[in-house]
Amino acid sequence: MKRMIIALVLVLLMVFALAACGEGGAAEDPNAAYYGTYNLIMVKIGPLVATPTDMGVFEGASVELQADGKAIFNDGESAEDTTYTIEGSNFTLVESDTEFKGTIENDTLTLAITAETLGGEGDAEAMTMYFGKDGTDAVQALEDELAAAGTFEEQLDSMDMDQLQQFIEDYSYLMG
Repeated sequence: MKRMIIALVLVLLMVFALAACGEGGAAEDPNAAYYGTYNLIMVKIGPLVATPTDMGVFEGASVELQADGKAIFNDGESAEDTTYTIEGSNFTLVESDTEFKGTIENDTLTLAITAETLGGEGDAEAMTMYFGKDGTDAVQALEDELAAAGTFEEQLDSMDMDQLQQFIEDYSYLMG
C-alpha cells in the first residue's frame, strides 16, 4: 500500500511538471531574444565605412525592439513608433509606410537603405546601417571593424582618382 501511494504521488508530480513545461513552451515568444536597444555604430556607403559622427547625421540613432512586433526608431533627432518582422535572419522595419530591409543575427541589426529613400533614383542599396545590441560583444566587433578600415578621410585618401570619381558619381545625390 505504501509503495502504491508513493507511486501515485510520483505520477502526479510528473503530470504537474509536464503541464508546467507545456504552458511555458506554448506561450514563449520566438523573438524575445532580440528584444532590446540596438545603437547605430557604423554606416557603410559603397566601399567606405564611417561613424554617424563622421557623416554628420544619425548621431545617437537607435532601434528598440519590443514585444508584439513593435519598435521605436530614433534617427538621432526624433523617435517614432514603428513595427518590425523577423523571419529567420531577415529583418524588416516599417516606418511611416516605408519598409527598410536588413538582417538580424549575432546581436547585430543591419538596415539597407535604398537610393530612392535617400533622394536618389531606384531601389539599389545606397547605404547600410549597422546597429549593435547594447551590452553585447556586437558593439565592440563593429567598432573594431571601423578601426581596421581607418578614418573616413583615410579611406577617401586611399582611393585613386578613378575610384573617387566613380564614388562621387554613384553617390552624388547624398552630397547635396
